[in-house]
Amino acid sequence: MFKLKLKKTHDSKPKKPVLAVVLMHGIGTDSRNWHNALKFLEGTKSLENVRFITFDWLGFGKSSHRHSLEYNYEEQLAALENSLAKINTPVVLVGHSLGTLLVSRYAHEHKKAIERLVLLSPPVFSREEIRFLTSDPKNNLFYQKIDPKLLKSRIFMNTMNNIVFNIKNQKTFEDLTTPADLIYGDEDPLISIRNLKTLAKNNPKYLNLIKTTGHHSISRIKYTKLMEILERMVHEAL
Repeated sequence: MFKLKLKKTHDSKPKKPVLAVVLMHGIGTDSRNWHNALKFLEGTKSLENVRFITFDWLGFGKSSHRHSLEYNYEEQLAALENSLAKINTPVVLVGHSLGTLLVSRYAHEHKKAIERLVLLSPPVFSREEIRFLTSDPKNNLFYQKIDPKLLKSRIFMNTMNNIVFNIKNQKTFEDLTTPADLIYGDEDPLISIRNLKTLAKNNPKYLNLIKTTGHHSISRIKYTKLMEILERMVHEAL
């Protein structure tokens, strides 16, 4: 079997990196979605010793679109592990939407490998919420917000069913022992804010909930919060 690996699409490679920040995109998009955030972060003087890296998930952007893949947790996390193998500084995994679920599961399974998680707009649903969202397409705002062509895409639908609507996602967050900042918009229709608050209450040692204004996208206010988190980490490392 071929070795699963993600396509690296950006690597800032500073001369003396003290931290590697890996930014992973959401569903129905690719690593280009981080363009504005990268421009802002890499232009921040205090983060000049931070290495910023982006990859495309399997089935998205420039990564493999093989028909033999099921586009599930096992495949995506194996590819992520192979792609992170040569990074020799502390790693912060940053995810948006779908990316938050994958990097959180990765940190849960590789407890000592990741320094911190920063999770933008995490769509973590309870069992009851998943049952409601999957019982009728009209209940699912994901399907109403995306290009209708994606609903005919095996990659998209497998990703939704195998990862986004995976009943074990909530348990992953409940048991997470990697420090994680959960940054969400107060008007985001694609997440369960109520469930995020419950998770943060049940795992207060590791989950830090940060409310911002706005919706689901990678907005300036969200990546400004990311900048502040990274600045503190760099300060502690130096």
